[in-house]
Amino acid sequence: MTQDAVKAIYSWQFYNCVKLWVLAVCQHKAELVLLINPIVQLMIGVIKLTKNVKYFPFHVKIFQLLTLINKQTNDFIPIAQYLLYPFDLQASNYLNQKSKALEDKIMPETLVSLKIAKKHIDTSEMKDRIVQEALDELLLYYAANSRQIGFPEMVIGTQIILKKFKKSTKSSSYRQLVQTFLDHLDKHSQAVLAKRISIKMKLASENLPRIA
Repeated sequence: MTQDAVKAIYSWQFYNCVKLWVLAVCQHKAELVLLINPIVQLMIGVIKLTKNVKYFPFHVKIFQLLTLINKQTNDFIPIAQYLLYPFDLQASNYLNQKSKALEDKIMPETLVSLKIAKKHIDTSEMKDRIVQEALDELLLYYAANSRQIGFPEMVIGTQIILKKFKKSTKSSSYRQLVQTFLDHLDKHSQAVLAKRISIKMKLASENLPRIA
């Protein structure tokens, strides 16, 4: 797909249209249940168009909408990988590259932008924001799926990518942020595993033959 085509899709007009449909299916799940899957597939297709980090703000917005559908419908949507690409060393070494000095006093908030300006993209301030926002959104996504019985298996891919990034990065603040995030995942995974074991033991005891 050409760059112009990507720009046409990564627009406020497209985002607001998709957001309207997402809010509609979340509010009227029973009546619009058949639209959920097509809308999810559309958004996943859009977020997969490019991994160029300059479109990170747009990716975050689409990811938030997917998380909202996931939470409101209780249907698990595997989308963590679409917000992990800045940390994926095989896809990009963006966060480990040398940073440039910030020329402006402030940068536009991600909330009011769809892409990162060229003069901001390689600054340490922008990289810090991307790391923090990606981890925040992933935490909200996993919180929405925290009651899934397969939670420990669900987070394995994320753990692998973030552990590799943590090992390679020279930034102590990134290592701390990633480790805190990983600790949250590990703590909940252990809690789910313990619950699964207790349920399994209970079922086993109920199925034991009884002596008359």
